[in-house]
Amino acid sequence: MRLPMRDGKIDMVELDKMVEYAMEHGANYFDTAYMYVDGKSENAIGEILKKYPRESFILADKCPAYLVNSPSDVRKLCEEQLKNAK
Repeated sequence: MRLPMRDGKIDMVELDKMVEYAMEHGANYFDTAYMYVDGKSENAIGEILKKYPRESFILADKCPAYLVNSPSDVRKLCEEQLKNAK
């Protein structure tokens, strides 16, 4: 899913409409990643999905392996991603 942009920022009104349309038509799988839209994708989709019951959608997020230098980095990054998507 490409996030709608306006003036260099994620257009939250349009994103809300897109997610609503998807959910109403049975598409409930959303994909994001730490690096998408300069790190703003997780926050944006997390904000929009707050209005839906958690069990009604699947949110996929990808760990930025290029930032992992030790096992502890994995936990730190995963926790940061969970926080971002809330």
